[in-house]
Amino acid sequence: MSSVDPTGLGSMDDEINGLFGVPRFNRLNLPMTGGAEMGGGGGGYGGGGGEIPWAKEPPAAWQAAAGAETRAEAKVDAVSRAAPEKAPLPNGGDGAPHDGEAHNQAIDDRIGQLKQDPTVTNLRKNQQQADVNGNKASTNRPDIQYDRDSVHNVEEYDRRAKSSNAHGVTIKKNDPNASVQLKILLN
Repeated sequence: MSSVDPTGLGSMDDEINGLFGVPRFNRLNLPMTGGAEMGGGGGGYGGGGGEIPWAKEPPAAWQAAAGAETRAEAKVDAVSRAAPEKAPLPNGGDGAPHDGEAHNQAIDDRIGQLKQDPTVTNLRKNQQQADVNGNKASTNRPDIQYDRDSVHNVEEYDRRAKSSNAHGVTIKKNDPNASVQLKILLN
């Protein structure tokens, strides 16, 4: 038994229902009345003559919905073309103490090393996540961020591997191009 299902959503149940005279509905809950025009006789779209009422023109509600979708897509396109939001200016690694004393000391020790490296720019401590262009990537606040050789680097210090891995996933989700270093504190 052959049939034509222009929606691509039909099933064998639809065929059986059409054969036994049970009213059929497509997945959009609209009645299907086709027949010879759609596949011939009892094996056709609706199993018994007639045509799809909107074969020549879609229903007005569909046309209105299509227009709304187009307007919504235009708004999304306009937003995506808008200039990206800039992150706060880098604090040079001179942020307020962060988390516990050992955690903060490890961060400050690393920042001291990074300040000695002339290739390091845009050093940040506990600031909203940025990308290499200084755009805000997220409100997430990594322990250390800096740029070196046109690459944005992010470092996180944690006490547990599970937390460290979660931080790594979040950072990469926010900025897939970032280089991420995860460090576990032993004390």
